Amino acid sequence: MIGIIGFGRFGKLTARYLAEDFEVFVFNRTDKSAEIKKAGARNASLKTVCQQKIVILCVPISTFKEVLVEIGPLLKEGFCGCRCLLGKGLSDPMDESVAA
Repeated sequence: MIGIIGFGRFGKLTARYLAEDFEVFVFNRTDKSAEIKKAGARNASLKTVCQQKIVILCVPISTFKEVLVEIGPLLKEGFCGCRCLLGKGLSDPMDESVAA
């Protein structure tokens, strides 16, 4: 099962593609449940999305670190994240405040 956080252009594309072969749960801050269902995914709480085996962040880069800090405590125990560089001003999104 896959969790997606964010349902903008990238989140919609990702959900539509993955829902063809996987059960996909999507959290979005604003209600887009009808669009999520149309994409073949399920609207879910942030906690539910964070409990999936795979969690994909489809949020603006400007909120990426904030979202990582918010979801850190909600992620499944033993969750393995991926370090990545996403542009200027975001040198290490998986810092100590997230990767405990």
